[in-house]
Amino acid sequence: MNHTYSSWLPRWMRHGLGMLALLTTIGTAHAQPSTPVAAPTVTTDGVTNIGAGSATVLGTLTSAGSTALTDYGVVYVQGTGTPTTSDTKVQAGTSSPAFLPSSFSATVRVAPATTYTARAYATNSGGTSYGNAVIIGPVVSRLLSIERLNSSPTNASIVTYALTFSIPVEGLTLGNFALATTGSVAGASLQSLRSLSSNATYSATYGLAVNTGTGDGTLALYLANYMGTRPGIESPVPTPGSPTYVLDKTPPTATISTTATNPTSSAPIPFTVTFSESVTGFTANGIAVTNGTITSALTNAGNAYSFTVTPAAYGLVTVNVPANGAYDAAFNRNTAASPFSITYVESVTATTWTGAVSSDWFTAGNWTAGVPTTSISATIPIAASGRYPLIAAGSAAATVLHLTIDNGATLNQSDNTLDVRGDLTTNGTFLPTGGTVVMGTRPERYGPNILGTSRVRFWNLTVDSYSVLLHTLAGTSVRRVLTLHGPLVTLGYPFILESDATGTALVVNNAADPNIYLYGEGAVFGATTVQRYIDPNLNPGPGYRHFSSPVANTTVADFTTPGFTPVLNSTYNGGPTPNGVRPFPTVFSYDQTFVDRTNASPNFDKGFFSPSSLSAPLEPGRGYDVQISATELVDFVGTLNNGDISVSLARNAAGTLNAADAGWQFMGNPYPAPLDYSRVELVDRAGLEAAIYVYSSTSPYGGQYRAYVNRIGNPILPVGQGFFARVATPGTTGTFVFRNSQRLTTLNATAFQRTSADLRPVVQLELRSRVGATDTFSAYAETGATPTADAQYDAVKLPNPTGLNLASLASNGAHLAIDGRSAFTDTTVLPLVVGVPAAGTYTLMAAALDNLPTGLPVYMRDTQT
Repeated sequence: MNHTYSSWLPRWMRHGLGMLALLTTIGTAHAQPSTPVAAPTVTTDGVTNIGAGSATVLGTLTSAGSTALTDYGVVYVQGTGTPTTSDTKVQAGTSSPAFLPSSFSATVRVAPATTYTARAYATNSGGTSYGNAVIIGPVVSRLLSIERLNSSPTNASIVTYALTFSIPVEGLTLGNFALATTGSVAGASLQSLRSLSSNATYSATYGLAVNTGTGDGTLALYLANYMGTRPGIESPVPTPGSPTYVLDKTPPTATISTTATNPTSSAPIPFTVTFSESVTGFTANGIAVTNGTITSALTNAGNAYSFTVTPAAYGLVTVNVPANGAYDAAFNRNTAASPFSITYVESVTATTWTGAVSSDWFTAGNWTAGVPTTSISATIPIAASGRYPLIAAGSAAATVLHLTIDNGATLNQSDNTLDVRGDLTTNGTFLPTGGTVVMGTRPERYGPNILGTSRVRFWNLTVDSYSVLLHTLAGTSVRRVLTLHGPLVTLGYPFILESDATGTALVVNNAADPNIYLYGEGAVFGATTVQRYIDPNLNPGPGYRHFSSPVANTTVADFTTPGFTPVLNSTYNGGPTPNGVRPFPTVFSYDQTFVDRTNASPNFDKGFFSPSSLSAPLEPGRGYDVQISATELVDFVGTLNNGDISVSLARNAAGTLNAADAGWQFMGNPYPAPLDYSRVELVDRAGLEAAIYVYSSTSPYGGQYRAYVNRIGNPILPVGQGFFARVATPGTTGTFVFRNSQRLTTLNATAFQRTSADLRPVVQLELRSRVGATDTFSAYAETGATPTADAQYDAVKLPNPTGLNLASLASNGAHLAIDGRSAFTDTTVLPLVVGVPAAGTYTLMAAALDNLPTGLPVYMRDTQT
């Protein structure tokens, strides 16, 4: 019989069983599930140590997850992709590290020139995690360096380079390289390639030998390509040049020289060996000497080695440099030098003129021991040949130590320079017609001296930095220019600056060398005679000549000549009729204060007075009027004037008698050199008008004043020339300062000249008598000038003693010898004042019409007839 539990169980139990079943069912459906296992956390950090067959992948475990790790490492695939543990896997560990995070690495196998993708992974019971993907490759090698294994510069036929790659390379051959050369290098080639590691075919270091070929220059190795190499080479092709070998296969050469003349009498003899390049190892042992000994240390300056040789005897001294005594930086040994020979002769200190060949000073055959030099003295005796030396124009100066001209012998000089380093003794004839003699270029204890029984008339004489002593009763003279850089000491013997129809000597005082001479300028010490020739062209006979003394410490008596004795008479100075006094004076000075005297003379002439005695001094910078013939040669004896000379000048006050004719100053050039008045600055003539006036004698008592102002007229005042100037303002005192800067330093014929081309409009008129007497008037245009008398632009008219006078009439009534106007226009009128000594025929003409405005009509109009 079948039973069910429900049939026999009570209702509540049946209900309870059902509930139980229900509870059981509910309990199963609503029980809590178990916690899932957490996966680990891993990162891929990169790739390192990429080599020809392997690479290292780096990773980091940051968390193991909720259970222990069972596996971690790296997975990778060839190419690009997403590798998993199903791909190639390299295990790094199988259990959890003790500490996290923890880094790890795994080495993977790779093929050359192949790309791979790799990821780090980690696995636990909960699953596998992966890091980020990284790329490996393609695997290549890199050329890290090319280095020289030999020294440089070099002359070697084979040199070697060391090549270092980042990873070993196989398949490398000479064909992967090339050479670069410069200079004359030719035939260089790659020689061999070998591994420098234990693996001969798979190496990271190689040695490459190169044949350097021939010639000099540079050689460099570079990687030209990477064909056939495994792995490939990551490098520019071609690579930058390697360290360069400097190839020097040319041996140094040597040349031998000396500064001594050949032949030479000086010992020891200086020599220099000069190599073609810098060398090492050269010593005195590398020098061979014949007939001599090296007697000094070998001194080196660059490639030159200097030393001295003392000859063993007179004759040929030979110096040689054999081969292989020195080497250059490339170890090339020198070649042998060409032997150098010089003849050592007995010292020559003197030579004598023979004239055997010609009259040329510079021909050696004319002298017994060759041409004189600064260390060889010379004697000129009476020559059997009849020929005597001539120093003429040439590129080189004649030089001599001491020079002696014997009695009856002659030295001629027409040009060039004769440099006498010692004494000049003249017992014969030395009369140069040109050129310059220089003395005093070296110190002498008592000299150098000018000696002998004959006078030397130098054309030009230059005294150099050291003194020259005049030591002869015959004296000496200069005919043209005496140039002084040092002192010329006369020692009381005659010294003359000559003057004649051909010219007048002048003196140039130059600054002296302060290390030698302490007195500022070269100068003449002692008395000098300065001659003053009188030009007879305008008046060959007696006439009034205006002089000024170029020397100090002299007197009126110095005007005395063989044919002229000064006449003085102080009665002339105070009498009512000065022109009637007897004896009539022939020497006058001038004092503008005398114009207020009452006598029969014209107002301007009242200023002339007769000096009190022959012992009255001739003041430097003052003028003197002397009635003397042109046949006389005046000379002044004393100390030559030099440097600044200041003269104070006055003018009578306005309102005094004859005040309009006061202020004239009789001045004179105080120097033994021409004075250029155009060089006189305004500060040098403070209080004076700009014009000067120079008198020219045309007859015993006639002549004319030539004016100069503002570059119109002749500004040159010759040696010994007197002139007039004027203080500008009544009742004032002016000052004139003569300066060396106003002097000329070259000869000047004192012809009409200007300091530069004058582009101003100029009109010059000339008044001429039938007997040849003339007077001139000039007018010019310059901005600033006016029709009235201007002290800076005009020259007033000084009446000529001839009575022939030509002037313009200024708007203020003044008579002008030079008339400046602001411009010449068609309204410009120049009123003329003409004075003649007597009735007769006179010619008034235009001597010059320069630079006048184009189209401007110019004419003379007679308003009297």
